[in-house]
Amino acid sequence: ATRRRTAPVITSIEPDVVTYTSLISVLLQLDSRAATERARSMYGEMKRKWLISPDTVLVDTILTAMIGGGAVGLADEDVEFVLSVLRDGAHLDWEDGQYEHRKRAVRSVLAGRPGDAWKNNEFASRLMSERQPEDPLFAKKGWNSIDSGFQLWGGGGGNGDADYVRAAEGEDDESSVDSFLASKGWNDIDSGFRLL
Repeated sequence: ATRRRTAPVITSIEPDVVTYTSLISVLLQLDSRAATERARSMYGEMKRKWLISPDTVLVDTILTAMIGGGAVGLADEDVEFVLSVLRDGAHLDWEDGQYEHRKRAVRSVLAGRPGDAWKNNEFASRLMSERQPEDPLFAKKGWNSIDSGFQLWGGGGGNGDADYVRAAEGEDDESSVDSFLASKGWNDIDSGFRLL
């Protein structure tokens, strides 16, 4: 008696966000232009064809790979991709301050980037113009302001350093040009340095 082979039953498996996170993560780890292009394509396919929204893990996976350096993240298309993923991340349920942390990371990369691709993107322009909250540690230590050391001497008193000290202590506001600089905040510079 011969046995007849039956064809295996093929079932359709629909992908989910975990499927796409795994695939995109592996592609981005390859650190090549072709793999990055394929990851961008898969992300678009996930959203358009399957109507799957990213989750925080996928957003983190992409942002970490794209702004972490290497061969990826340098092209204008990469910048657009990062901005698109970050924009999608705005609608997710993040823990307190986590989305702001991602925005600061992307902002710091864009600020140091020589290209202008992000300047034509409305989302990126808003992101870059947002006022960053002052870091509490830096504020406590006074690390967000720097005394420029720039001083205008003169004021007619002829006492040089003594006039400056009196003006700085508020004793002689009218006689020192330096008090004018202090009143305008021109001796203080915001360093712009923030912890990510």
